[in-house]
Amino acid sequence: MSAFDTVQVTWTFAGNDTIKKCLTDFMNCSSDIIKTLQDLRLEFFSVLPNLGNPTSRGILITSPTTHEQLSNYRWNTDMVVDGSNEKISELFGDWYFDQKGVRIIDKYPCPYNCSINDTKANN
Repeated sequence: MSAFDTVQVTWTFAGNDTIKKCLTDFMNCSSDIIKTLQDLRLEFFSVLPNLGNPTSRGILITSPTTHEQLSNYRWNTDMVVDGSNEKISELFGDWYFDQKGVRIIDKYPCPYNCSINDTKANN
């Protein structure tokens, strides 16, 4: 999870020591915590505005796993967002240069890289 994501979740659940422990060590994440974070994700999606088709606006919401990749050199490679056949670098360039609006939301269900906990969450 990126530092920004950690701050967001920490402030949202201020005073919740269980979630703080989860953020510092993913092995401490119970299926209940993962469900809570996934519910927060769905609530966030439900309040996103409809942008219409303006070329100067866009949404690119990625899973924290992808978010981590975007924050380093790899985002300029051939990385493709789920649900799109376009490279992230091309989508960003199209949006940045007002060629088209972009609304991409990564469908990965985990609020962070919870591959360690996938088995726990499904039990």
